[in-house]
Amino acid sequence: SFILGNSDAHTGTKAAAGIELTTQVLGNVGKAVSQYILAQRMAQGLSTTAASAGLITSAVMLAISPLSFLAAADKFERAKQLESYSERFKKLNYEGDALLAAFHKETGAIDAALTTINTVLSSVSAGVSAASSASLIGAPISMLVSALTGTISGILEASKQAMFEHVAEKFAARINEWEKEHGKNYFENGYDARHAAFLEDSLSLLADFSRQHAVERAVAITQQHWDEKIGELAGITRNADRSQSGKAYINYLENGGLLEAQPKEFTQQVFDPQKGTIDLSTGNVSSVLTFITPTFTPGEEVRERKQSGKYEYMTSLIVNGKDTWSVKGIKNHKGVYDYSKLIQFVEKNNKHYQARIISELGDKDDVVYSGAGSSEVFAGEGYDTVSYNKTDVGKLTIDATGASKPGEYIVSKNMYGDVKVLQEVVKEQEVSVGKRTEKIQYRDFEFRTGGIPYDVIDNLHSVEELIGGKHDDEFKGGKFNDIFHGADGNDYIEGNYGNDRLYGDDGDDYISGGQGDDQLFGGSGNDKLSGGDGNNYLTGGSGNDELQAHGAYNILSGGTGDDKLYGGGGIDLLDGGEGNDYLNGGFGNDIYVYGQNYGHHTIADEGGKGDRLHLSDISFDDIAFKRVGNDLIMNKAINGVLSFNESNDVNGITFKNWFAKDASGADNHLVEVITDKDGREIKVDKIPHNNNERSGYIKASNIASEKNMVNITSVANDINKIISSVSGFDSGDERLASLYNLSLHQNNTHSTTLTTTV
Repeated sequence: SFILGNSDAHTGTKAAAGIELTTQVLGNVGKAVSQYILAQRMAQGLSTTAASAGLITSAVMLAISPLSFLAAADKFERAKQLESYSERFKKLNYEGDALLAAFHKETGAIDAALTTINTVLSSVSAGVSAASSASLIGAPISMLVSALTGTISGILEASKQAMFEHVAEKFAARINEWEKEHGKNYFENGYDARHAAFLEDSLSLLADFSRQHAVERAVAITQQHWDEKIGELAGITRNADRSQSGKAYINYLENGGLLEAQPKEFTQQVFDPQKGTIDLSTGNVSSVLTFITPTFTPGEEVRERKQSGKYEYMTSLIVNGKDTWSVKGIKNHKGVYDYSKLIQFVEKNNKHYQARIISELGDKDDVVYSGAGSSEVFAGEGYDTVSYNKTDVGKLTIDATGASKPGEYIVSKNMYGDVKVLQEVVKEQEVSVGKRTEKIQYRDFEFRTGGIPYDVIDNLHSVEELIGGKHDDEFKGGKFNDIFHGADGNDYIEGNYGNDRLYGDDGDDYISGGQGDDQLFGGSGNDKLSGGDGNNYLTGGSGNDELQAHGAYNILSGGTGDDKLYGGGGIDLLDGGEGNDYLNGGFGNDIYVYGQNYGHHTIADEGGKGDRLHLSDISFDDIAFKRVGNDLIMNKAINGVLSFNESNDVNGITFKNWFAKDASGADNHLVEVITDKDGREIKVDKIPHNNNERSGYIKASNIASEKNMVNITSVANDINKIISSVSGFDSGDERLASLYNLSLHQNNTHSTTLTTTV
């Protein structure tokens, strides 16, 4: 008892002491009852041998079980936890958790008292039965005692439920008094307190939303979901039909802080979760609308509590739901609308429903992050973007082939396979008050996988840019200009007509520009890019990419990785970038670009009499040429050392079939002019055709012209001519500046040692 009274004692020590004390108490009760019965037998002259005494003691102890006290102990422990939990919410004007703790404490005391009485009665009855087992005279007495103890136990058990209900009614009365005083639903007040605590804990996170989206205000909607403690209190006090599945809240944040009230420019109700309306149209600052937690579909909850058995009650839930969310965007300021956590799918009684989102946006530049369900977006004026990459929306087919206006798209979402989406469901909580049970239905959510039995389609209007999802999506451009981003997955992207900008992003993508002057960006992964007709810009990005151009003027940039670049019949600019690349300019007068940090490039030119190679940051002092079969190889200096070995390893460029001739004797595989960073030139006739492998290397500086910046200007003009012909680019574009580095510095000096290994 000293240990139990010590506030500093360890919890485990107290538990052990409690078990020991309980055992001792029960042991003493058993001992006292056994001794009393033995004394009575002795007085009556009955047997008190060791065997009979042992029988009596065993029977009494079997009737006394510590397990019968565990229920009461559990209630006291639950009460203690709830009391601790309630302290924070008392400060937020909600005492429901404290009421719940008091209920468990009081019913625990009732349980403990009745259990103690029943234990004593059971032990007396068991002892008397054992004592009378050897005596015919004692048998009637045993029957009488058993009947009396049984009757008393029955009365106590019947009274126990009434006692529990009396406690429940007392707390129900306190709830009723509070509601009369405050004019508010007690359980709704509980959710208000939960939300206030959430805001305290999450303020820094919420305040950061506006910064993330480069806007002035964050409009945050939070769904407080079903709270089992609030539900338990409602069930205990027979108020389950007056509770809700939670509550949705709207808050406004500016300059890193929480606004105390709705901004004054909103004269109407901004958010109505029952009607499914959100109206930000009168907002006067750029804003982001975001749903912080999964938010239920719109509709009004109706509950009905009915008795389903002697002690059983069911509170059923009906949701008079709406099939549409209606969002009015900010008219004259930028808006960001994030629907990724807005629940659009509902399953109840094996039936499935869907809530669409209809967005009417303003006249500035808006961004929409799509939810998983169907939607319709009227983007209005401005440059507007719809992204499908913030939640799982299944495999997309984005189609503009039937569009009659720019910005019209039909987006089909294939929700089968491993698609994982939020779905609203109805669950059940069971609450016990002695024998009485309360089953309460409430709305909740879960992630559904394995296919969604819905037709999910978005209709987009006046949208300038689309970003795909997390799966292998298909994009079909129309006759207008399209801007597509594949995002994740291995995507198939077709621009078709118009001047398109097409981005593969992550994954191994296929991108086709089609008709028009297009820009194709592979991104990461091993991509295939086809420019189609028109003047096109193609860049592979990272990965091992394949680029194919067909138009009159094209720019092909391999990026990193081992790439293959194929020009068409026109004038192409080919820059393989880092990695070991293959470049084929095709017919036409093409320009190849090569840099010091590039890998082993292979140039296989097929025709044209005006092809050029520009060494963007390499001097002729640092390179040499050598014939290997019909190929010409060019090596560059590494750390000031320029070398060839007997294996003819190449660290620069292999010019395929440089010395080969076709059947007519024509040489179609030459690059006619090579220019270094200092403006010096080497023309094809300076590399002798009668040279052979035995002739060794030719140092470039020995056959080059003098430095002349006119040559640099000539190369720059030719490149700028291609750039100006390609869709949407100019010579000042930062992206194109990375394609080449035309050095205008003439004062570079080099100290290069040329070695050869034989």
